[in-house]
Amino acid sequence: MRIGCDTGGTFTDFVVDDGKEVVAFKVPSRPREPAEAVAEGVRKVGGSGSLLLHGTTVATNAILEGKGARTALVLNRGFKDLLTIGRQTRPDLYDLCPIQEPPIAPEDVFTVPGRLASDGRELEPLDLSELDPAALTDYEAVAVCLLFAYVNPEHERAVGEHVRGGRFLSLSHQVSPEIREYERACATLLNARVGPVVGRYLRALGAIEGVGQVRIMSSGGGLVAPEVCLEVPLRTILSGPAAGVMATAHLAEAMGMGDRPIVAFDMGGTSTDVALVHGSPGFTSIAEVAGLKARLHQVAVHTIGCGGGSVAWLDSAGALRVGPHSAGADPGPALYGSSIPTVTDANHALGRLPLGQFGGGSDLRLVPERSLQAIADLEAKIGRGGVAEAVIELAEAQMARAIRRVTSQRGVDPGECALVAYGGAGPMHACGVAEQLGMETVLVPLLPGVFSAWGLLVSPEVAEAGRTVLGVHGAEEWDAVYADLEEQARAELNRCDAAGRLAEMRYKGQSHSLEVDAGGSHEDAQRRFEQEHERLFGVRREGVRVEWVTARVRLSRAAPPPSPLKRGEERRSEEALRAWFGGWVEAKGVARRGLEPGERVRGPALLHQPDATTVLPPGWEAEETPWGLVCRWSRLGG
Repeated sequence: MRIGCDTGGTFTDFVVDDGKEVVAFKVPSRPREPAEAVAEGVRKVGGSGSLLLHGTTVATNAILEGKGARTALVLNRGFKDLLTIGRQTRPDLYDLCPIQEPPIAPEDVFTVPGRLASDGRELEPLDLSELDPAALTDYEAVAVCLLFAYVNPEHERAVGEHVRGGRFLSLSHQVSPEIREYERACATLLNARVGPVVGRYLRALGAIEGVGQVRIMSSGGGLVAPEVCLEVPLRTILSGPAAGVMATAHLAEAMGMGDRPIVAFDMGGTSTDVALVHGSPGFTSIAEVAGLKARLHQVAVHTIGCGGGSVAWLDSAGALRVGPHSAGADPGPALYGSSIPTVTDANHALGRLPLGQFGGGSDLRLVPERSLQAIADLEAKIGRGGVAEAVIELAEAQMARAIRRVTSQRGVDPGECALVAYGGAGPMHACGVAEQLGMETVLVPLLPGVFSAWGLLVSPEVAEAGRTVLGVHGAEEWDAVYADLEEQARAELNRCDAAGRLAEMRYKGQSHSLEVDAGGSHEDAQRRFEQEHERLFGVRREGVRVEWVTARVRLSRAAPPPSPLKRGEERRSEEALRAWFGGWVEAKGVARRGLEPGERVRGPALLHQPDATTVLPPGWEAEETPWGLVCRWSRLGG
């Protein structure tokens, strides 16, 4: 039995495949003890020896909430302010007070004499006498990042042995053996901070009764063994969102849309994740986490603090805002019994939330009168009505802006893309967001509310290895470098179905690089780089040498095909509802599980199912297919 389990801010989602059929359910998340929610779901499944495939937010939450381990950072002498200086870029160009808190306190940074040249030669011997291990007694973790350790790791290894003392040790040549000292230092520091936290969590998962093996979704879009995460826990920083992106790629291929650009749109209770998929997911080598830019190869996902639980509030000028802070699972939206107005409460006030289906089968107790009162109280503060509609408009504007960042800002017209909507709140807002972007097609999977958990069932096991090869040129070294990296990766995944090669390249004189497929020869990769550079920036620099910066391999072993979804005896049923779409109108309430492939529904309509509700505004028509709901927009309004 395979159990896909994705932990979110509000619910922990489960999709269980027993080899015959797939069933799905949710349990409320427990932010203080996330492993308890996983254990509760496993108990609900029953059985023993199950394979647990898990997407976790533990590393992300530890960083964002400042609950990581107390960490000491060891750098080269003279580079103590490396993380404070950073790249000297300003997150807000027009901020008159751009000074930010340093990412680490000065007293937590230690330096050591010793220096290597860019080719790994020793310029100055390492002097460990100036680094007293006794000064590190109060630290739970130590991060070590020395210049050019990715070329020659001997100095870092010596420092690591000198300061280990039972602490979690994070060495940059193991975490990120690639160029750029600032981004490498950020990755090494964050890895150290989350190491002890992730270690405790993974041990708790392994102790859950009924679980046999465990695989964790990595930020790179593949499942890895817990031992790999224990070595580099930062690889779980994008664990949950990566599963949804892999599920989107799988769905697009299954529906024959692999050649079309697809936007993955995952709106949960706390945040919204968006990503561009064009045949396969896009990747990035820079992860932005808590104001730091870490060198980490991962699925390219952009996240904003806007979800179903995002709080509607008034700023100091009395303007209405939505997010980024969230009511989460505890205390939750006003609909859960609190008094906090959220996006969920706005949807309820507009008649777009069938309460009989809310919560995905969990035992959540709803208090609808509290929800309506919270919106009314907010209207009283503002002194006018229409607040619920304004909250939805603000939330959808933020999500449309996020999608533009991964499409139009990367040379892709969002109007040419299809939108795959999932997450507990994604299908409720997908059509509204699509209209803002000129998108005419929205796909809603069969299990939208637990799609990321389903993505764990279809994601491959992977192993990656990469390193900077700047200065290595020509075809003669090409195969030798990749053969060596493949051997490294096979130590982690000895049996694989596919081996992919990637290369980061740049024109000589440039400081940043582009990643391209490195299959074939060195010349083939160079041509792909020049084509991609011209597509993104509109120019091909004839006669300028192309440099090979980083080589990377990705081995993968495909997952077994998932079993069909267990369908109930539900038949198509409709009821007359009233919902707000610029005014109160009669809308159809349709049980989606009762729709057969080929059946169509015209908006305005609310298509409800246990894990999500799809809101179909006027001018939209939806058709059920074996893989999901295809919603199409007529710009003429029907």
